[in-house]
Amino acid sequence: MTISLKNFILSGNFGPVYIGMPIDELKQHLGEPGDSHDSGAGAGILFYNGFEFYYYTDTGTVHGIQNDNLLYEGPDRKSDGLYYFEDTILVDTWFIEFGKPLSYKQVKENLEREDIFFEECEKDAYDELRFSSGVRLDFGNWKDDDGRQIIDRDEAALNGIRYFIY
Repeated sequence: MTISLKNFILSGNFGPVYIGMPIDELKQHLGEPGDSHDSGAGAGILFYNGFEFYYYTDTGTVHGIQNDNLLYEGPDRKSDGLYYFEDTILVDTWFIEFGKPLSYKQVKENLEREDIFFEECEKDAYDELRFSSGVRLDFGNWKDDDGRQIIDRDEAALNGIRYFIY
């Protein structure tokens, strides 16, 4: 099986995994998680190679998918140069290389080159690119807590890819 990050951005589906999917079904597709955490507040997280799947403990259904460590952590890169999520699931990373910084400007250029529509959303200290699927890309801070610019906005590094429904 191949999981496409481009398809995730466009559809909100992480391969066969979708928001609202029972976690038992998620495990059938992805295998057992490397780790898990129950917050004790009605939610839990399943951890798979840098990706996190959030679920409601009362219903056991997925309500969020994210990797907020793109600069540091992702699927394993094997000797063939490809990324694998577990041993049998290939991840098509598109233009994203885990552990390699991509700037806001570079990400926008890649998306525009493929004619993918997105909305730019400025937060207090960082920005997001939002897609019609509900998936968001967020970037490192380019302002300090007082709103002063600390780096050029276009140079802010891609930090995370996420999709949540509450």
